[in-house]
Amino acid sequence: MNLKQASCCGSYRRECCREDTAWVFDIKTCCMYLFGGWSNRWLGDTWKVNVSPIIGPPYACTAVEPDIGPVFGNSEIIIKGLRFT
Repeated sequence: MNLKQASCCGSYRRECCREDTAWVFDIKTCCMYLFGGWSNRWLGDTWKVNVSPIIGPPYACTAVEPDIGPVFGNSEIIIKGLRFT
């Protein structure tokens, strides 16, 4: 993953280990934003990482009916899931 410092704020110039970090996920851009945290001092920086390559598509398959059948195909199936259009 490529972590980039957000252009809006921050003075700590390099990536570092941290704890007590606030974060938010933007579903439209598939970016996660990390705000500050503790690394031997309180940090006031903001980082952004594009997580789309690792989180997958915005939909999910939750069930397939029938759950077993012939391998050669030519069978109707029902796919159930979240966020299908």
